[in-house]
Amino acid sequence: MHRYLAFVSSQEGADAAQAMQIMESSLGSTLSGWSIAFKDAGALVLHAGTRRDSAEHYPLAEQCGVIVGALFRRSDEDHTQRQKISFDAQETRRIVASTGQHLISSYWGRYFALIKDRGASSYHVIRDPTGAFTCYGTIWNGHRIYCSYIEDCARVIPLAFSVNGRHVVTHLMGNLKPLRETGLTEVEDIPGGERQSIYRGRFARSTLWHPAMFWDDSPIEDPETAARKLRNTVQTVINAWSSCHTNILHCLSGGLDSSIVAGCLARASGKPKVTCLNIFIPAGEEDKPMPFPNISSRYAKKLHRVTGHSDERQFARTVAERWGFPLIEQERRLADYSLQQVWKAPVAAVPSRFVQYLDQDAFEARAARENNASAVVNGLAGDELFYTTFQSIGVVDYVFRHHFGGRFLHELKKSCILSRESIWLVMYEAVKYGLLKRRKPDWFDCLKSPHLLSDDLVSSIRHEDFLHPWETLTAGLPPGVTTDCNVTHPSE
Repeated sequence: MHRYLAFVSSQEGADAAQAMQIMESSLGSTLSGWSIAFKDAGALVLHAGTRRDSAEHYPLAEQCGVIVGALFRRSDEDHTQRQKISFDAQETRRIVASTGQHLISSYWGRYFALIKDRGASSYHVIRDPTGAFTCYGTIWNGHRIYCSYIEDCARVIPLAFSVNGRHVVTHLMGNLKPLRETGLTEVEDIPGGERQSIYRGRFARSTLWHPAMFWDDSPIEDPETAARKLRNTVQTVINAWSSCHTNILHCLSGGLDSSIVAGCLARASGKPKVTCLNIFIPAGEEDKPMPFPNISSRYAKKLHRVTGHSDERQFARTVAERWGFPLIEQERRLADYSLQQVWKAPVAAVPSRFVQYLDQDAFEARAARENNASAVVNGLAGDELFYTTFQSIGVVDYVFRHHFGGRFLHELKKSCILSRESIWLVMYEAVKYGLLKRRKPDWFDCLKSPHLLSDDLVSSIRHEDFLHPWETLTAGLPPGVTTDCNVTHPSE
């Protein structure tokens, strides 16, 4: 697995060089198998677990930094073969002069970037907008340290960590959003799209990318145009990632999202070999409706209409047969769920969902190993991408932007059909949240989730403690842009 460690000294001149020498000497005696991706008098980046396909490093010209991870050009659409990216002096100067904005605008992927601006005697650290490559930050003796796994950092540096009780409480109350805070007080989870700048001992944060930047940027209001652009984008992304692998394991649930991914894999320009895995729970008489205690009764009824049992083998078979993919069917049984495996959960500053997927992870790992797959893909988060909602936010957003324009009745009808709400309730919400621009409340509340915590602990938590850093940048946006559209997994 690709991992990295980066150190940026807050000192200058000889002091910075001495600090880096000490750091390099300590690392050399502790981390075997790691290599230097970038080194100068004030910064050091090491990485391990590289592969020629999707885990690399990309040096900037003129010793101006490095990018670690997997990178693609936005201008490339075919991706029949893995495109090797190298940065010449001219492209490097664009990246440096823009303090990283050109990197964000012209490239995408999962990466960590360290950029050195010689003229300003500064360093800039950037985490890619997707946040797919973990990036933790901490401080030691005034030096900034960045890493993909905090245990790597703890192995080589005598850091003293303390438990961040507030973050632990919010997590136990059902909040699974990425937050800047972690379970360790001294460690932060840097948000995707953020740039951190170190300049002669000074430090600054800035946001280079977040979704709210694009809601009013040449809006697409024609459904056919929007569908075509979405389809092209999804296919391009799958083309790019599949070009990194010859064998891929696809977790095909049988639902819409994973079925779309399967279709895109079948059309991928690199023509990888795809094997599908369907994990199911047989339906039985003992099945009971899933409870949603932290959701209003109005929305809970809607969720019960769209959540079914976990046996969609017939749909998965149809999709796999359509594309000629072999299909592995794996039953999920209580006997396969061993709580003893909890003790094998990886140490992390932010708890993973390892406990929820103990058996599924084992099924996927075995299937990947038996089929020589170097990548596992699925349709998770498709609800947001392909717009699955049970709320009447379509007409609300239309009124927010156009008031009662020419397409109002058309949007009103569509929202009533999708939300299954009465025309009067939908019109009321269009006026209140669209025309008057009142804040639309969240459809579920973590503070009302069942928990086993004491009242004192719960009373110390506020709604603001559950906010992703991007959510502070959404003031003035229409409700549909900021509403969680997830239907089938309200906790994800």
